[in-house]
Amino acid sequence: MGRPEGHDDDCANGPLRNLGEPVNHLLGIFLRFAPITTVLTILLLAAPLSAEAQQAPKVWRIGLFHVGLDHVPPSLDPLRRELKALGYEEGKNLRFDWRNLPDEEAARLTAKEFVRQRVDLIVAFENQTVRAAKAATSEIPIVFLHVSDPVADGFVKSLAYPGGNLTGFAGISNVPAKEVEIFKEVVPAL
Repeated sequence: MGRPEGHDDDCANGPLRNLGEPVNHLLGIFLRFAPITTVLTILLLAAPLSAEAQQAPKVWRIGLFHVGLDHVPPSLDPLRRELKALGYEEGKNLRFDWRNLPDEEAARLTAKEFVRQRVDLIVAFENQTVRAAKAATSEIPIVFLHVSDPVADGFVKSLAYPGGNLTGFAGISNVPAKEVEIFKEVVPAL
């Protein structure tokens, strides 16, 4: 069976024959490799789209606050170092919002602001900020540091089972008396 009239196998003899030999040669190469060039073109055009579609790593937002303009809590820098050692680094996958505040009223306003910002975690240094954070949210996890007695202050139900959204570390203010109490439990004859 013959080919339809006007059909040419070669670009040089077809309707594009007046474009000149270099162009015809390139067209011939393109047509021979059209499936490959089409796929490569699609891949090159799709690559930026797939890069945009990849999700960026989660950036954890932590609101940290303290009442007392005269000092910064001594555990703040070790906290940062330990988080970095665990792979959480400011500017990469971690954003600290640190506030050193003048009084408990400022702490209450800051706790409410952290809740509005929907931070992932609140770190409350000392009792004033723990009270403010507890009053502001029952959903966002709160870690407390440098508190006197979280059970007696009503922050948690017990140290072993804090309940709610608060947990943390309590400083025992009267260490020698506590040591004697523990020794008496271990050695009742003491």
